[in-house]
Amino acid sequence: MAEQQNGDAPVLVLRDLVKHYQVPGGTVRSVDGVDLVIGRGEIVGLVGESGSGKSTIGKMAVALISPSSGSVELDGVDLAALPKRRVRAMRKRFNIVFQDPGSSINPRTTVGDAISEPLRIHRIVPRRRIDERVAELLEQVGLRPDTAARYPHELSGGQRQRVSLARALAAGPELLVADEPTSALDVSVQASVLNLVADLQQNLGFACLFISHDLSAIEYLADRIAVMYLGRIVEVADRRDLFERPMHPYTDVLLQAAPVADPVEQRGRERVVLRGEIPSPMNPPSGCSFHPRCPLATEVCRTTEPALRTVQRADGRTAQVACHLVGDDGVRAALPAESVPVG
Repeated sequence: MAEQQNGDAPVLVLRDLVKHYQVPGGTVRSVDGVDLVIGRGEIVGLVGESGSGKSTIGKMAVALISPSSGSVELDGVDLAALPKRRVRAMRKRFNIVFQDPGSSINPRTTVGDAISEPLRIHRIVPRRRIDERVAELLEQVGLRPDTAARYPHELSGGQRQRVSLARALAAGPELLVADEPTSALDVSVQASVLNLVADLQQNLGFACLFISHDLSAIEYLADRIAVMYLGRIVEVADRRDLFERPMHPYTDVLLQAAPVADPVEQRGRERVVLRGEIPSPMNPPSGCSFHPRCPLATEVCRTTEPALRTVQRADGRTAQVACHLVGDDGVRAALPAESVPVG
């Protein structure tokens, strides 16, 4: 379990969270035992390859899907154990922004109607003030108040995502889940949306689970970062620690695979070559799920699943890692420049 970073009780606590899907031919283990804590006013980045279970965690965190087992605690209340009526009453305290704003906003309603919906449902402001509050929210996300009269198809992708943010924040949630909010946008507008999220979080103080495969976005926004592989979290650390001194071999691979802006530095980088594909979540390997591709795997890695445990670095800060090869001080052997996984 990740340690709380401040004296207040955490906003979100995921305990041994599991989500399995029954499909013809077997069971898909989308999320397979995840523990994670998000403190008040904290941005936690969740990163990993496609299919690792990141979006499934995000949807369970806001009660859009139910876990197979485990708990999703918002301010100490387990959403997974509540009847739907009570979950609906709590929805003003959490919300989500999806990857594609074009599919998450009803194309038949105006922008003003889309943003005002949570205000009306949760009775956030008197009816006579709804239009005024919609205008305030639009200005807060960098749009003109008269955007309220327009329809989604009249807006650019970046503008639609700003509308999604305004709607998600209308009720003043304590927790915002942002699920790949910039990946469907042009590169030219991604930075402006990231800056907007950062500014809104600083001004409004909500906690945020920011899900992305874009390490540069995660590095820019997150206070702490959790790394997922095949349905499990394999490392959790402060942003600076994770980028400067990654512990888990998979984290090291992700960081080395990310491009850098300097072309000279990019050409001179040594990169780890992983052979093989990520295993199927229908048939995960025994032991450590990363061992078939890990250049440092040993016999214990093949046979025994490593627990996510807390380690203390030399500078006194704590982190978490699920790797047999990392000591209690957070130190492991360096990866070689060229690697061949254990068969």
